[in-house]
Amino acid sequence: MAKQTATKTSTPAATGFLAQLAQMATPAASAKLKADATPIERMRAKFEVHANEQIKALATDTKSKWFNVNHDGSVTLALRNGNTAITVNGAAYFNVADRDAAVNFLKTAVEAVKAGEMDDQLQATQRKKATKQEA
Repeated sequence: MAKQTATKTSTPAATGFLAQLAQMATPAASAKLKADATPIERMRAKFEVHANEQIKALATDTKSKWFNVNHDGSVTLALRNGNTAITVNGAAYFNVADRDAAVNFLKTAVEAVKAGEMDDQLQATQRKKATKQEA
């Protein structure tokens, strides 16, 4: 019985999405985020991107985990850092009169974040790195 040996190739051929990626798109850096950005600068930039997505969702009647349009047309919404609601003045959720008020609320929050007014609240929602427990 002959022993079969696998021949090694220097580089396996990529297939599917990864093989086509270079033809489909080019890597892009965020226009809002510098490569040497601090953690708080990254949080601010991400908040702005996500808030702008929610503003678009409000305008197009799309559902979101950030807000809920109530039966009376009022909107209950949260300011979020990732999946965590940001607590502001002791509240994580806010009620506004309608979609237009929600858009204005989010735009005002974006300006506050850009100005650094909500840095403490953003940092409070930051994931904590696991530390090794000393025995």
